[in-house]
Amino acid sequence: MRIASNALADVRRFYLSELTGLYPAEEAGALFDWAAEEILGEPRAVFRAQADRRVSESELLRFFEAAKRLRKGEPVQYVFGRAYFDDMVLAVSPAVLIPRPETEQLVSLVADEVKAAQGRLSGGGRLRVWDACTGSGCIALALYRRLNGLAEVLGTDVSDEALAVACRNAGAWGTPAAAPLRFVRHDLLADAPPAGPWHVIVSNPPYVRESEKALMRDNVLRYEPASALFVPDADPLRFYGALGRIARDILSEDGVLWAEINEALPDEQTALYRGLGFSTVEIMRDFRDKPRFVRVRR
Repeated sequence: MRIASNALADVRRFYLSELTGLYPAEEAGALFDWAAEEILGEPRAVFRAQADRRVSESELLRFFEAAKRLRKGEPVQYVFGRAYFDDMVLAVSPAVLIPRPETEQLVSLVADEVKAAQGRLSGGGRLRVWDACTGSGCIALALYRRLNGLAEVLGTDVSDEALAVACRNAGAWGTPAAAPLRFVRHDLLADAPPAGPWHVIVSNPPYVRESEKALMRDNVLRYEPASALFVPDADPLRFYGALGRIARDILSEDGVLWAEINEALPDEQTALYRGLGFSTVEIMRDFRDKPRFVRVRR
């Protein structure tokens, strides 16, 4: 199907006809709005008020090319290379996961706790935060900004391609401050941990079991990095075990470990950290009322 004309209303009708069926009608409309904001460089409130607006030939071509990619199921965030997270627009690529709302909730929980206890946690010195498996850097960067750039924040990942994206985001959003924001390569399962103590360790590691692929949307399976998503069914808590063993050595006495978890394994998470000797292990629910986060203290 071709776009009938270069009238914006016809472009929208084209998008709805192409994408409805692959996506719910409301989501198809939202994808058009996203594409129009990116291609026209204007907020949707502006172009929605211009019923007779016409687009240029180059804009029309961009609309068409984006629609072809969306029709194949490619996430819109990868089509335009941007995702929204915690009041930021972050660069993303197929080397990193697209940030989820649940992860934004994790940032809020961590930031609220740290702000409430910052003097006690830091012991009068600089607060230190380590984000393991940082991906796009969304958690590290959001916490750095929420803590007003006064905490030292380290983001680590095993993927050089992911770290390149994280550093790009830090360049765009990491404002100069009293404490550093750094991203370095680190294999959580194999490398020696970064020197402690750390007052906060936070992570959103791979946690989807291979057997759960059948429950996931095709656009996630085809386009997002499998290494950042999946773990073997035989060892689904491998990253959490590594986090716990490392935290025993480098977490400060009054520090806290936070992680996003598989909603199907909250009891296993609790047993794991209890078995590692932690006295406080709490499972917390997300905005969908699913067990989504673990909070651990000595």
